[in-house]
Amino acid sequence: MGFPATSRKRSRSFSPDDYRPRRPPPEPSYQSNADRDTSSPIDSLVFELEFVRGQIKGTLEREAAIISQLDVLGHSVSPRETPQEIALREKLQAMESQLEVETRMRIEAENALKDFQRECREPFLVPALYDVVESISRLTTQVVSRIQQEAGDVVE
Repeated sequence: MGFPATSRKRSRSFSPDDYRPRRPPPEPSYQSNADRDTSSPIDSLVFELEFVRGQIKGTLEREAAIISQLDVLGHSVSPRETPQEIALREKLQAMESQLEVETRMRIEAENALKDFQRECREPFLVPALYDVVESISRLTTQVVSRIQQEAGDVVE
């Protein structure tokens, strides 16, 4: 009776359980019961916060190591976005789509104004149309100034 000829090597791979949040260790036993009774919830929360930050630091270090290993192997990884960057990107996309709509509206108003100017040379429509075109021009000016104001808020 011998061992099988095949060799079973176990490579260390990381499972999701390796990065599962763990509970903080119990408070040190050197504290007396009287000390534990006087400890505040603030102390407990500060301790837990420091523990979580330590876990985050370790996880970020592991992430950096994995990214560098992937770089060595020639595989690029897209950068991770912060919540602030995500919010800014979404706001920028919303403003760009709003600008696109308002640009179309401005072009339509300009075309209407050109039509009006052409009609003034060879009158065909009623003069009340002038008031409509003037109102559109005023609205367009207000919209453009609002866009510029909002764009200034994003830059700041």
